[in-house]
Amino acid sequence: MARFTAHGSRRNIARAIPQNQARGHVGFNQRFLHNMTRKHVEVQGRVWLTLNGKPLLGKGRVELLTKIEVTGSISKAAKAMKMSYKAAWDAVDAMNNVMGTPVIESAIGGSKGGGSHLTDAGKRLIAEYASLDARHRQWLESASQEFFFHLFNK
Repeated sequence: MARFTAHGSRRNIARAIPQNQARGHVGFNQRFLHNMTRKHVEVQGRVWLTLNGKPLLGKGRVELLTKIEVTGSISKAAKAMKMSYKAAWDAVDAMNNVMGTPVIESAIGGSKGGGSHLTDAGKRLIAEYASLDARHRQWLESASQEFFFHLFNK
């Protein structure tokens, strides 16, 4: 989550305040300056993708897909995330159905031949989500700073 904090000396914060206010004009209040050093403004948000109005992908599902790729198993990925196998399978099945193409392929085979792995579509989905999430976090940081500035510099 993006977070903008005013910290540092009062002098550094006073530099961000218009000069006529910093000199004591326009009713500048030292108490306000003191309190401003302790303000934390944070604009929050999450990226959740839908396709044709149906839930597709969010942070939890990305984590599940990543763990499936690393472990090679839906069961092991579910255990690592402390969720049931059924919940993990239902999430994968929902993503496959919404996408119209598999994001995970599973092979039956027991202890030696089975396993699951991401398809090319699944890998692209994770990569695009990561890119979108990074841009979203940058926007949240920018929005937090802008909000902080407008809130405390008027």
